Amino acid sequence: MRFAITTASVTVFALIANTVPSYSADFLFGLNGQFDNPNELTFTQSSLTGIGQETANLSELPDAQFSVLIPSPANYVPESHFLVYTNSYGASFNFNNGNLIGINLTTSDSNYGTFYTHTGSVTASLTGTLTLTGDQYQERFTGYITYDGTYTTNYNNTLVSSGKIDFKTITPIDGSLPVPEPLNILGATTGLALFGTVSRAHKRRKNTL
Repeated sequence: MRFAITTASVTVFALIANTVPSYSADFLFGLNGQFDNPNELTFTQSSLTGIGQETANLSELPDAQFSVLIPSPANYVPESHFLVYTNSYGASFNFNNGNLIGINLTTSDSNYGTFYTHTGSVTASLTGTLTLTGDQYQERFTGYITYDGTYTTNYNNTLVSSGKIDFKTITPIDGSLPVPEPLNILGATTGLALFGTVSRAHKRRKNTL
């Protein structure tokens, strides 16, 4: 019986120790040192350890919030009508010792219609493609923009902007304090209850002898 009780104790503590990492992490990133309208990656659950070089896909961060709101250069599209790249499907992230150091993503957005500014009208039929590769980005246009109905600029997968992605760590990944998953907590609680039942039964049997 002592062996059974000891085994139950070991099982309970093993359940408690067998946890899946769950940490809060928060990062900002901007283009060429510009953080006026920063983009953000934040998550609370992952299998990342925060040690050395690591890579994770967005699909591996189930509760991640990832915004890519990188505007096109104002001299191409009126300031109030930026192309906004919100499709983050297929994104992956590079980390070094818990810090975000790279993003890999290709996404696109389109802008159609006529817009009016203080300098006149702009008619756009434009698709932009934004490619993030590690700590570098490129933006290309396909389509055209007509200014005041008088002259047109055509684009054929034309490179319109490129440069460096800069990163800021708000909260790094810290794998030193893993948080127990709910199923592990439930298993541990059940194990403790079983342990208590076995102990009481053993004690009653001993008293009746």
